[in-house]
Amino acid sequence: MMSHRELTRKRTNVYRRATHLCQDEVVSFLIAHRGHSSKAPENTMAAFESAVDAGFTWIETDADMLKDGTVVLVHDASFRRTGRTSARVSTSTSEDLPGIDVGRWFSARYANSRVPTLANLVDLMNRTGLSANVELKLSDPTPERIDDYIDTLIRGLKRLDPESLRNRVIISSFNHRLLAALHLAAPQLRLGCLFERSRFAPLKRHSVWRNAAWATGAEFIHPHHRELTRKIVRLIRAEGFGVNTWTVNNPRRAARLARWGVGGICTDGPKGMTPQDAPSSLRSDGSTPLRRTSGGATTDDDPGNSSLTAKLSN
Repeated sequence: MMSHRELTRKRTNVYRRATHLCQDEVVSFLIAHRGHSSKAPENTMAAFESAVDAGFTWIETDADMLKDGTVVLVHDASFRRTGRTSARVSTSTSEDLPGIDVGRWFSARYANSRVPTLANLVDLMNRTGLSANVELKLSDPTPERIDDYIDTLIRGLKRLDPESLRNRVIISSFNHRLLAALHLAAPQLRLGCLFERSRFAPLKRHSVWRNAAWATGAEFIHPHHRELTRKIVRLIRAEGFGVNTWTVNNPRRAARLARWGVGGICTDGPKGMTPQDAPSSLRSDGSTPLRRTSGGATTDDDPGNSSLTAKLSN
């Protein structure tokens, strides 16, 4: 039997091999946070179209559901902040949407912008080739609403062709139970576990990030960028997960995260943080992000990691 010192040394050597093998294998890419939200009101078609115009190939958005079962793209549980009305998402219907202006708060230029639906986004994706990270934001999640939400979400996304559904969509959430339920219903979808700041703590003895990722079937870990260090990124990637992060508006910080091996970097898209003017390491189209197989290894979307899996198993 190995002594504690020998076991520690062996684990350290495995980590060092993983660290070496993880270097320079991920091509980082930018994700427009709630669309190009530094230039247009968040979670509107104007913001999504602005992202396309600025060269973004990925956007991030939030999906909730109205009382009548329509999936809409809005961050908050009510329309108070962006729509200047106290109406809650879960008690509103499609008939209410024409009366909710979610653009005027940003500027008069965007007055009369309406709350987009998932169907509107899928139309844009089919028309432009845009990819999307959809964050599950179901308000008032009763069992009945959860079932309807998952069914409606899957049905809406299936308007994309199967290859696009697999490669151009990531579903993420802080609600890991909701992610697990979605995984059971649609295992073909790629999922990402979001973690609140200060609750991630991957180096703590009782950290639950790994259990959460496996329980949900997630392929990606989505911590806040301030929770990440080079060591933490390599630790996560060595276990076969991709790393995407939020919300980074400083080009130097983004370039550092890219050097560490972070894949998707969510940004509001200010100057220096669009695909047109960001550091060169951030100008990928993000077409082949890391994928995890059921065994924890990575697939040929990140070919260098096949050697990682083999060497770690020796």
